[in-house]
Amino acid sequence: MNIEDKGDDEYMDLPDPQVFDAEKGPLEKRIQRTFDQAVKDDIVDLRDTEYWFSTPEENWNSKPQRVHFMAQDEEPLTPQPWHPPQEGLPAGDERIAFTELEEGRVYLGMVTDVWLYHGVQVDIGGEFDGLIPCTEDQWELAVDHIDVGEVVMVEVHKMRQPGLYRWPLQLKFCVKGLQDLMTPPDEYSCPVDHGWAIEQGWSAEDIADATGRELEVPTYFMPHDEQKQAEDIIDGYGTGDMYWRAERSEPLEDYIDDPLEEPVGQQLARRQAEADAAAADLLGL
Repeated sequence: MNIEDKGDDEYMDLPDPQVFDAEKGPLEKRIQRTFDQAVKDDIVDLRDTEYWFSTPEENWNSKPQRVHFMAQDEEPLTPQPWHPPQEGLPAGDERIAFTELEEGRVYLGMVTDVWLYHGVQVDIGGEFDGLIPCTEDQWELAVDHIDVGEVVMVEVHKMRQPGLYRWPLQLKFCVKGLQDLMTPPDEYSCPVDHGWAIEQGWSAEDIADATGRELEVPTYFMPHDEQKQAEDIIDGYGTGDMYWRAERSEPLEDYIDDPLEEPVGQQLARRQAEADAAAADLLGL
């Protein structure tokens, strides 16, 4: 990408901006095929055709896009489910404590965000916003039917330990048509905040025990000299002295019989001796 700095400390001009629409999401979420695929494929998709073969209403972009530099102390835009006790409420009112919520209870809430990799964030007036999870593939349908600022009726599906889980409050829509667009509640695996757990002095084993999940221990292989390994294999083969085995194996000759000692070999040798003796008798030797 060609980047030209105009000398402004707060902005930068990008002559070749990526195709992205903040409301519709990235390009790969709006169309299914590349230009070449759309040309060669016999299947007609209206969204692909409209994008690749028609002029948009606002016309094609021909000017560089100017983007804003994020200040060093500026927080990135990431999901923040926790609220201060009085945030967004009249003076004197406080938010519902997490411990006062109940699984299975229905609440009215307002959609505050629809996150691409998480789901629908809903403020029910509690200490934490709840999440109605959806996958990346379901996100496109979700943003078409759910608007930020919309009031919805939700049910508390699962409450988890605050701090340990990024979304301690899991919700689900009471309206079946909306919930069908989302991930089935029992199939959702809530992400763990490992940074919080490390601050508490927890080990990986502690996190696995607290979450009831299996700890996957990675396997590492030390670098080795391939030439020396090949020589060791050649030298050790058949002797039982093979260092890569857990236990020393028996030498090759201890468990593989000599072909001459096999019953078939003995029988052939005996018949050969009998044939030689018969021939000697005939010849009078």
